[in-house]
Amino acid sequence: MDKDKNPTAPSQVGLMKAIGIPDDKKGTNRGKFNKELNQDTNDEGGLYQFSKKLLAKIRAKLAK
Repeated sequence: MDKDKNPTAPSQVGLMKAIGIPDDKKGTNRGKFNKELNQDTNDEGGLYQFSKKLLAKIRAKLAK
């Protein structure tokens, strides 16, 4: 087992699936989720951000 990984923390894909975001074959959903998580800048200069509804789902899932 990788010592740097927390065995009790869900993986990104595991968390996505738990809140209803499918893991598509091209990785589009993973990429978007990661950009929102890191609040990357989009082409127009805005930030990728989780919606309040999605953020509430993430918080609720992680609180369990």
